[in-house]
Amino acid sequence: MEDTNHLWNQVKTTYQEAGRTILGHRNERHKDWISQEAWQKIEKRKDIKKKVLSTQSERIKTQQQQAYREVDRAVKQIIRRDKRKHLEDMATQAEEAAYKGDQRTLYKITKQVCGKFRSITTAPIKNKEGQLLTSETAQEARWTEHFNEVLNRPAPETESDIQEAEEDLDVVTTSPTKEEIIRAIKSLRNNKAPGLDFLNAELFKADPTLAAEILLPLLTTAWNKKEIPEDWNEGVIIKIPKKECWRMIESDLCKLSSFHTKSLRKIARIFWPRYISNEDLLEQCQQETMETIIIRRRWRWIGHVLRKEQDAIPRVAVQWRPEGHRKRGRPKTTWRRTVEAEAAAMGQSWGTLRMLAQDRERWKEFVAALIANGKKGSKWRWIGHVLRKEQDAIPRVAVQWRPEGHRKRRRPKTTWRRTVEAEAAAMGQSWGALRMLAQDRERWKEFVAALIANGKKGSKR
Repeated sequence: MEDTNHLWNQVKTTYQEAGRTILGHRNERHKDWISQEAWQKIEKRKDIKKKVLSTQSERIKTQQQQAYREVDRAVKQIIRRDKRKHLEDMATQAEEAAYKGDQRTLYKITKQVCGKFRSITTAPIKNKEGQLLTSETAQEARWTEHFNEVLNRPAPETESDIQEAEEDLDVVTTSPTKEEIIRAIKSLRNNKAPGLDFLNAELFKADPTLAAEILLPLLTTAWNKKEIPEDWNEGVIIKIPKKECWRMIESDLCKLSSFHTKSLRKIARIFWPRYISNEDLLEQCQQETMETIIIRRRWRWIGHVLRKEQDAIPRVAVQWRPEGHRKRGRPKTTWRRTVEAEAAAMGQSWGTLRMLAQDRERWKEFVAALIANGKKGSKWRWIGHVLRKEQDAIPRVAVQWRPEGHRKRRRPKTTWRRTVEAEAAAMGQSWGALRMLAQDRERWKEFVAALIANGKKGSKR
């Protein structure tokens, strides 16, 4: 008995040669108005794209990506120029046709410019009496009536009597017959993409009887040996570029934090009139803030990915940079840029992160320091930015503003301003000293670093 791989190769070669000889390859339809210069640039862009996907060096990949962006910009400029020239030529031809009274050419050019007309009007709707309904309200009422009658039918008066089968079905377990193969070929759908063998369903459906005779030895051997050709087990993974993941914005974080605290209040059975702040609630439930949870899980996952092999798909994906430019209106800050900014605040880059991730204990310490830096560092960096503004700038006035009167009953005593003043007092600083200190950026960075370090020691105590 012949091997299934040998039989399949015979079938595949026969159909491929017959299709190539009789049908040939389908030529791609290119737009006539695209110039040869544009096609050369497009081919150059494809070659650079392949180099970007195949290179492993970050330095070379950055250079190739920059070259790709420049060539892509040139391609778009040439395409716009060619299309503008093509439309101007068509407008000149239409003007000449209208001057000569050539309506046929004028209509043909107008149809090419405008494209196919697609009507969005619906078919006329009539009521049960056959009268045409013209208003939208009457048409919607008729559709409602129609679906109520179709979907809300009454139950049948007599239930159907389904008797049990007297004997089991006779399931044939022999190898496929020629008639079964013909029926299977005829049931194939047209206009479907072929596999790695480039054999469309239409090739077999051109003569199902002949195709069944060719496939019968192969399928019989595969059935008896209980094995299929190796080509049938192969698949192709195609990389489809997608847009970069956008970062979590402040509104999303507020929604998650609100849901988090509401759930904790329900679990702890804290309801009105009993009052407790969110900070006390998290401390009582021994939970972290939602921002801390997100940062911790994100960096734990990054550490897990960076410990994988060099060619692992998650590791390649997390360091992948999309080509081109973002569309107008899309946010500038992406997930990747958020991660890079958090790492840069700790003095780390992707290279140092890869080495640091190999040591799990050091990575845990880095994540803990990152969380502590995220809590206080961003707040104090913003305070320094505000204190460097003009004396009458609104943010600077607002950050030092004290509300008049007394707080309402059951409102928290510890405000954001008091928290800031307490942290500054722990470092021996006041608002006057902070204003002078903020003018020197390097000294302010040292102060923020010392403040974060002081917070870590205090938490350990």
